[in-house]
Amino acid sequence: MKVIYKLLIIIAILGFTTTISHSYEKDISLGAGLGRFTVQKDADYNKFSGGLINFYAIGTNIFGKGYTPEIGVSTLFNTNGDYLNSIDAKLRYYPWTHKKFALYGFIGLGYYTDTTDIVTPIYLPVGVGLTHFFTEKVGADLSVGYNVSSPIILVAKLSVLFRVLSFTKDSDKDGLSDADESKYGTDPNNPDSDGDGLLDGKEVNKYKTDPKNKDTDGGGINDGTEVNRNSDPLDMDDDILSINIGDKLILRGIEFDLGKTDITPRSERILGFAYKALEAGENMEIEICGHTDDIGKVSDNDKLSLERADAVKKWFVSRGIDGSRLSTRGAGPNEPMVTNTSDENRQRNRRVEFYRTR
Repeated sequence: MKVIYKLLIIIAILGFTTTISHSYEKDISLGAGLGRFTVQKDADYNKFSGGLINFYAIGTNIFGKGYTPEIGVSTLFNTNGDYLNSIDAKLRYYPWTHKKFALYGFIGLGYYTDTTDIVTPIYLPVGVGLTHFFTEKVGADLSVGYNVSSPIILVAKLSVLFRVLSFTKDSDKDGLSDADESKYGTDPNNPDSDGDGLLDGKEVNKYKTDPKNKDTDGGGINDGTEVNRNSDPLDMDDDILSINIGDKLILRGIEFDLGKTDITPRSERILGFAYKALEAGENMEIEICGHTDDIGKVSDNDKLSLERADAVKKWFVSRGIDGSRLSTRGAGPNEPMVTNTSDENRQRNRRVEFYRTR
């Protein structure tokens, strides 16, 4: 009983001091442990105790959530030189898991070879245990149980567990495991969290784009469209070059002073990217369209939106872009991106758009 009390104390220490969590996905782990065993020799409860060396492999959730197969070999020995060799197969079931540890029960079937002549070859291992991974690779496994045979053998062991192979769960089949989806903040049940036409896994692992932002470079073309057109989703300079005739590019962040047409320094930086693209695409012709929110008179907003489009054209012409390649239009509040129901939405509607006409 002293051994059991010591093991319970170890369980408590593991449970309350460990801070690194582990997700119980499909994997294969190898364990090696030490412990003690007690054999009940006869009806008079004469007993002898010894040590245990145990090696085993477990596969987490191989048979479905919570069900884990285990294959193990053990040598049990005492100070008299007696020993028991055994091999067994067990089925663990984890009915309850916590971010710090998981409790399980087990049952199985085993076979002894021994020098004691006190046991039958076939035995039935049953008991309970606790599994915990301190890191993604290294953990501890603690178990107490009986090898039911003739006679009954009480076995308790503490083992070090190493994860050697993992089969991570990917609920939406997007190339990111559910654990990684939690890390990146994406939806484990939606293969394309931001709706840009690219799988979350490809965004993270191949294109290095943000799986939560459909336009990673902020240039106005979503990542999926850029990839399909062989432009760089991480470079906003090429977004204008990547639009086809008849497509539009929303220049996010183009700002003007309230009720004015003066371009702010922040807007000049964004227009600078567009300028480089227009300079590179010498045959490209663009219609510049200004938009406003719904605050104020419609006629005033129509006039203001056109004046702002003209201000953008003037900015390009002053830097050497041929004015014949640029036409302007003012849409006022008549073509909102979103409903004008909040300050945030109105800000989104105050924008400049480029339409490629040639």
